[in-house]
Amino acid sequence: MLPFLICIAALTILVLAIFFGRSGLARQAKEILLGLVAEAESLFGEGTGSIKFSAVLARLYAAMPSFFRFFFSKERISAWIEEALLTMKQCLSEAEDNDL
Repeated sequence: MLPFLICIAALTILVLAIFFGRSGLARQAKEILLGLVAEAESLFGEGTGSIKFSAVLARLYAAMPSFFRFFFSKERISAWIEEALLTMKQCLSEAEDNDL
């Protein structure tokens, strides 16, 4: 009976992971990360990349339900943080160009 319940639980987790991934959870996490990256940039300034990265990661993990950590690896989240940083820099560059 126990192996059957374990299989059901694993299948349920897989279905939930697919559902959340397709329902825009990743998109929402990326939007939240963009805000966290901008906040860290304003708090810590230039030349503190590792501090900003750690601060963003800690804030995201604090806000994220613990079971989501099984679905998104640290490497995936790191890539999202880098993507958010590039997006923020692009937005700042466009804003500067519009001011000129």
